[in-house]
Amino acid sequence: MPNGSAEKEFIQTLGGYFVTWNHTNNTISGTYPSIKNTTGEIVTNTPVELEEPADNGRTWSVQYWFNFSSQSMKTALYEHTEFYRLLNKAGMVQEGSPDILFLNKNEL
Repeated sequence: MPNGSAEKEFIQTLGGYFVTWNHTNNTISGTYPSIKNTTGEIVTNTPVELEEPADNGRTWSVQYWFNFSSQSMKTALYEHTEFYRLLNKAGMVQEGSPDILFLNKNEL
């Protein structure tokens, strides 16, 4: 880390949440710890830079989903209109329909 750099970086998501990138230990998280979906075990996300070219900078990947709150996925998607519009444009939701095409009924 360059001398004088911030130890933590706060990055706003399209959904309006903030992820925190801790540069001292190279971890990134939402407001709640990430959880392994199959076991409920708390896990640590360590970002890895992708080698594919990006149009607007560098692209990073993490192994686990970020956890921000306990609201339902459906509610979260509808509340964040900018992200919802992107999903609609990608054909993952249908405007005016309560269905979210990439979620099963247990994930709503």
